[in-house]
Amino acid sequence: MTIRFATRAAAVSALAVSTLAVATPALAATHVHALEGGTGDGLSLAQNLLIFVGIPLGLFLLISLLVLAPSIMRGGYKPSLGWWAEPVWFGGPADPYRALDSVRETHEGGGASARW
Repeated sequence: MTIRFATRAAAVSALAVSTLAVATPALAATHVHALEGGTGDGLSLAQNLLIFVGIPLGLFLLISLLVLAPSIMRGGYKPSLGWWAEPVWFGGPADPYRALDSVRETHEGGGASARW
């Protein structure tokens, strides 16, 4: 479980670092251009949409694919198969089967019947 988490964290970190590394020269060129007093032509509508909509959408899809890929490769849970995992009692005793055997059944009420 830890290796899987570390692999995903490394992939997301590498993606973030590579995005910043690619964007740094563009930011530097814009900053120098603004300092020199140049006006420039600006960006077209298509370029703006690509930069501000296309790239974030592409990154979102890529990260989603990286997160979902292991489940897709395994095949995931199919409702027609039934459930195959062992039941888990969170916060319960160490041996739940013995704990259930030691409980005696009472018919005194309580619970949802509201007879305490």
